[in-house]
Amino acid sequence: MNDYGIRFYPIPRNSPIPQNVACLIGGISGLNPTFVLSLNGREIVVQAPTDPPGFGSLEDLDQDHPFFQWMENERTSKVYGHYLEIVVSSCLST
Repeated sequence: MNDYGIRFYPIPRNSPIPQNVACLIGGISGLNPTFVLSLNGREIVVQAPTDPPGFGSLEDLDQDHPFFQWMENERTSKVYGHYLEIVVSSCLST
């Protein structure tokens, strides 16, 4: 553990992610959503539009709402899921 309370673990020699299973490794949302996926031993970096078709804008959310943070996280999860479905279906169909 370092001075900031962060524990680092060694990178595994084999991927713990099963074959043909896409995994969201990490990412950020906001104006330029970027996230990293792993599929079949490969990492894919995806930069996506902020507001995909069919999703309301982040600006449409009431920032003064008491559950704003939860609503923002819920929307972000749905956007990630939306793009994950697109990426996985295109990767598996090739």
